[in-house]
Amino acid sequence: MKRWGKQVITVAVLAAVVSIGAGGCGSNGGDSSTSAPLTKAQFLKEGNRICQERLAEKDEIVAKAFKELSSSEAAKPSQSTFTELGESVLEPVRQMTEELSELSAPSDTKADAEAITRQLEAGVKEAEANPSALVKSNPLSEAGESARAYGLKACNF
Repeated sequence: MKRWGKQVITVAVLAAVVSIGAGGCGSNGGDSSTSAPLTKAQFLKEGNRICQERLAEKDEIVAKAFKELSSSEAAKPSQSTFTELGESVLEPVRQMTEELSELSAPSDTKADAEAITRQLEAGVKEAEANPSALVKSNPLSEAGESARAYGLKACNF
């Protein structure tokens, strides 16, 4: 029973840490000139949809990874496990970043949206250099705080 409890705690901690999704928003300036800016309500609706979809994708990857862990690895994950898990969730994070940056931000909050995108891209860059950071720490926390303050509640990471 004691061993089982240790494994459950380890898996719970990993799940909590890996639940880092990514969210951000903004306009990269590339495609925004070809489409009219969204209203803030439209922007939030679309941004939250993107976050929900990509976070669900990330959660599926994490759940599958946990099922594949041996009991000894679940009890005490190795650095390679952290790295592999970080690498596996990096693609949905990258995709979310790209999709959110392609949204045409409202004119009156464009600077805020672009700041979130820059923060998110910096976090992704850090995670690309060290994928285990997505599991052990949260290089996306600054972008997450900004996204939630902006109103992207589904971009909870």
